[in-house]
Amino acid sequence: MDWIKEFTIEELQKELNGDMMLVIDACGVETFCSLIQGGIVGMSIYLGGKPLFNLKRSYIRKNYNGSNVKDLAKKLGVTERFVYYTIHPPTPSKPGKNGGKR
Repeated sequence: MDWIKEFTIEELQKELNGDMMLVIDACGVETFCSLIQGGIVGMSIYLGGKPLFNLKRSYIRKNYNGSNVKDLAKKLGVTERFVYYTIHPPTPSKPGKNGGKR
């Protein structure tokens, strides 16, 4: 796939479209060529947010040291509350005598 690298970005933009240009713009021509060589041509790939969300929670649990809430929030692009809730999840409220109704 080295022949692809001989094109300029402008030339690639004229010939390729949609997802292919998304990959090139986000990851570069090298990664694009690696993906093509890896046999994913014709496959649909969905990158959902939930696994990344869960990975952020795992990172927080692994790296929290008791005083780095702001640093973790900034590094992961989340709120401080997200970090606190990950470390100390809120407990669900128990219904009172009236079954939780007011």
